[in-house]
Amino acid sequence: MDPPAAQLCAACTKVIQQISVHDPNGLGDRHLSDLAASASSCSLCYLTKKAFEDAGYEKDLEPRDDEEGRRLLEARYLQFWVRPADVKDAVDYTDDDMPGICSPAATSGKVYSGPNITSSGSPSSFAHINNLISGCIAQHPECALTLDGTLIDESQPPALPTRILDLGDPSLSSPSIRLLETQPGQRGHYAALSYCWGPPSSHPPTTTSANLAAHTAGIAVASLPATFQDAVQATRELGLRHLWIDSLCIVQDNESDWRREAARMGPVYSRARVVLAASDAATPSSGIFRQYPARPAVTLPFLDAATGAAAGVVRAELRPPAAVLSPDSEHAPLNARAWATQEYVLARRIVYFTRGAAVWSCRRCRKRALWDDGVLDYAYGRTKTDWARLVTEFSTRQCAVLTDRLVALGGVVEELARLRGSGKQELPECVYGLWTDALATHLMWSRLGRPGELSRPPELKGVAPTWSWASTLGGVGLMSEERYSDDGPEVRAQLAVESGGEDEGKKRRIRIKGKLGRVELRIIEKPSPYLHPCDCEVRGEEGGDIVGLAASDVGLGEGMDSASVFCLVVMFHPHNFENGSYLVLYLRPREEKSDEYVRIGNGMIMNKEWVEGLTESELYLV
Repeated sequence: MDPPAAQLCAACTKVIQQISVHDPNGLGDRHLSDLAASASSCSLCYLTKKAFEDAGYEKDLEPRDDEEGRRLLEARYLQFWVRPADVKDAVDYTDDDMPGICSPAATSGKVYSGPNITSSGSPSSFAHINNLISGCIAQHPECALTLDGTLIDESQPPALPTRILDLGDPSLSSPSIRLLETQPGQRGHYAALSYCWGPPSSHPPTTTSANLAAHTAGIAVASLPATFQDAVQATRELGLRHLWIDSLCIVQDNESDWRREAARMGPVYSRARVVLAASDAATPSSGIFRQYPARPAVTLPFLDAATGAAAGVVRAELRPPAAVLSPDSEHAPLNARAWATQEYVLARRIVYFTRGAAVWSCRRCRKRALWDDGVLDYAYGRTKTDWARLVTEFSTRQCAVLTDRLVALGGVVEELARLRGSGKQELPECVYGLWTDALATHLMWSRLGRPGELSRPPELKGVAPTWSWASTLGGVGLMSEERYSDDGPEVRAQLAVESGGEDEGKKRRIRIKGKLGRVELRIIEKPSPYLHPCDCEVRGEEGGDIVGLAASDVGLGEGMDSASVFCLVVMFHPHNFENGSYLVLYLRPREEKSDEYVRIGNGMIMNKEWVEGLTESELYLV
């Protein structure tokens, strides 16, 4: 059955009159079988019926004799985009942040607007991205600021990185490019690529000591993997001459060059005019651009809310699933790469090339598909400066070289150090992933997943001490500083990170003075999900009463279901449980009769009397 002409039934007329961009509006208290019956005469009913059929819900549309069997439409959740039918003039967002002059439907602010893009590598896609960049530069003062608040003068090109790819005149599309070793003070606008290296068998071409001279002489674009070729095209389409790609702009077999340039990634990504994120590319050969299949759509009349009169037409399309659209989807390969965390955090403007859309994001506009001005992720309360959120996200991602874990956050740390230190006499320091101005809070990090999902590989022993989340592999959660900034936990221990001078061992220690007591941890056979991540009960002494709970980092040891350990009181949380609870670390002596202890977990003690009976001790966490 072909879709009917642009006409609506009474129920759908009401929906169109009340349509709003950011407030979900349902099709009302309607039975699915009734909707199916009107599909031959109502465009919106037709589209909804087709969506249900395509999703495999044909039986829900069948007439039912019993009231219970006649499913209500609200029993299923489908989303549609409604945009102006004539999208040729809809090149800018209609929100205040990016005003545009479009059709009556678009200027109403009630429907989405944007070009009908069917390929992320098409001319219309890049025309729109260029419009967004221009609008962002002209109208978004916050997008001229780096993470630490440094102002980037958009009228003056920034200093170029140590090495960068020179693509030549963007309008000429030369078949070759070259690696440019820049001179001090050399400036230019550039794009930076965020992508996946993939497994060793698919690693990208690299610059090494052996081919450095050859790369500065020239590189054939055709010799590059598809992701790099697409990045070159995208950079040229955006009118930029320079492109930064880590594998080609850092000498990969020179340890000192790699360390130096890795430490400079902060400015590289924060000063780029735009970052190109190959979200759907699992390997460098996967390419960036994607074709988007046509979505079920119909034309509807656009009705004035006040008069009910027709004011042009709109186009209703079935919205693709979030897993296809969103760069945050678990199905997006780039979302699993640890290095990509700081690349998107540092970027002032970024275009994610996902499987289902090219998605724009800047400091003001959070994650918008180019052909839609609807926000994919409102990110309520989310901020790029929230260390707890960043660590949680970063820890769940993969880092091919485990010893690089903390290096992969170095650019963010550098900028956040300046931001956190603003107005303070003593500048905070990030020590093995924990900030000294929130040390007690950050020490209380905890395993995110189920018991057994966190590990301490031998490779990480030299990366961080046991009190740092960076000593583990797997997802971890930190207590949020922002959440508990006013009326939160009280620190009950004296903490100090040792400077240690040249003594690397001492630099990895935290000196603590606090209440310390011996406890017994017992594995809970079936831990309650309501107490997650706790997997152990805590008893004050062997056979004694339960005084608290514990979340082991990596278990108590192979084959062990109980262990005698030490409990160190760090904080008191007045809102945990009815009368509050003490937040504690569970420790083992590094060696017998040693004052150095290793962390094995964290948790809480609810028995105040038991804690009050403990004596204060001074010890070192290592």
